[in-house]
Amino acid sequence: MKRVIKFRAWHSGLDHMFFPDEEGNFIGEIDDDRVCGHFGYSDLLNPVIDYPYIAMQFTGLTDKNGKEIYEGDVINDDKGIGVVYYYQPQFIVQCLPDEITTDGVYALAKGKVNITQLEESEVVGNIYENPELIK
Repeated sequence: MKRVIKFRAWHSGLDHMFFPDEEGNFIGEIDDDRVCGHFGYSDLLNPVIDYPYIAMQFTGLTDKNGKEIYEGDVINDDKGIGVVYYYQPQFIVQCLPDEITTDGVYALAKGKVNITQLEESEVVGNIYENPELIK
């Protein structure tokens, strides 16, 4: 089975997370008073254009509740809290310093964990909408 390649986007100036529709277009409506236009993957990932968006790739995995896991998500499981990052060639979870354990499973490679090991994890937020989770 092929992994679905998709992204979400954080707009740093508007403090808003955008998700694509089925065609890969991001809807720019935040509420009745704020609209920032529509944009697509080609706009989001274009290195030449300086957009105020931060792209976060879908890992292809879901948490124990069926919620999609993206880069930048903060996850929690029975071993602690960590943040999902892309660390070529795979997605990893960087354990927060207070959460690194010594059991040889969660604290692999100085706190980096292959995300496929976290099938029982739960997305509790992300680093942009919930920065207090990682402080």
